[in-house]
Amino acid sequence: LNDIEDAKSFIELLISNSIFDRIAETLYKISPNDEDASQYYSDILGIFENFVDVYEKSADLIGGTKAIEWMLQMIRSSSNVDSADIAEGDVCLFCSEVLAMLVQFSDENKKRFAKMEGVPILVNVIVNIKENTNRKILIGNQEEFANNIVDCICSALLYEENKKMFAMADGVNIMIDFMRENNTFRHLGIKVLNFAIQNSKENAIQFVESNGLCVLFPYFMSKGMKKIKKEIATKGEESSIEIIVNL
Repeated sequence: LNDIEDAKSFIELLISNSIFDRIAETLYKISPNDEDASQYYSDILGIFENFVDVYEKSADLIGGTKAIEWMLQMIRSSSNVDSADIAEGDVCLFCSEVLAMLVQFSDENKKRFAKMEGVPILVNVIVNIKENTNRKILIGNQEEFANNIVDCICSALLYEENKKMFAMADGVNIMIDFMRENNTFRHLGIKVLNFAIQNSKENAIQFVESNGLCVLFPYFMSKGMKKIKKEIATKGEESSIEIIVNL
């Protein structure tokens, strides 16, 4: 018990001394040309991740710094690179993981994300991943990166303003195109659309008018699913049912 109380007191002391602002400022001070830059970035992202793990409210405080903006910039700059090049420990991969955490655990960060136009940025990122990958089925780090991006989009879509931005970015039609693929991107498209359509008349109408139902129904017949993991296929079926329910 004493250890827990001591840890809590230590965290509160760090927070009272604006620890997150100081750490976030350091991200911008590190030169990308420094040979150890990747390690420095990873260390800082690791600090953010550990804080959120042990003190969920930290997500709000970290989001109040320039950290989210920096992560978006890093992810955006990497999206034109073949996703097969994503290596273990890659900074952009780590950014996508921490960013997804920050948006998931904080309603305030969802609002901040809207002000940064984060959803349109990440929709463009996932499109570039699809266009630049040389494989139809994402594996390893490229799969993890894409899933982190999609998880972040889905969490952000729980805030109404982000749904509107998704519509403005032509997100519905883009995800319907994903659904036409007989690969991992089909599942990603269905997952995003499930969140985009919930409580959004605009996105639901766009989905129907763009013949989304015609693309969705074959999913129930498991067409083109032979190369998809059973677990992913099952989640896709669940999302498909939820889409129908929410229309």
